[in-house]
Amino acid sequence: MEKGMYKYESMALIIKDYLSSLNTPIAQLTALDARKLPGMDQYASNSCYDNVARAMDHVGNTYFKGRALNEEKRGSSTFTYEYHLK
Repeated sequence: MEKGMYKYESMALIIKDYLSSLNTPIAQLTALDARKLPGMDQYASNSCYDNVARAMDHVGNTYFKGRALNEEKRGSSTFTYEYHLK
């Protein structure tokens, strides 16, 4: 984690790097799938899914156009985000 960064920002960079590696115009990602990405344990091992969702929001607001598909599931493993990558 870079100095001065919050955990969710570090998780967002991991998610952004993963999404950048995909060769598709649109991708969906659940909080559970995001949580399983390599490197997330360092930041999310003791975090609830709310923090993962916050990282997903950060990616959708900062790096790619994105939106939550099921806001009512925020905080659960099934919270899903759709990102427009191209």
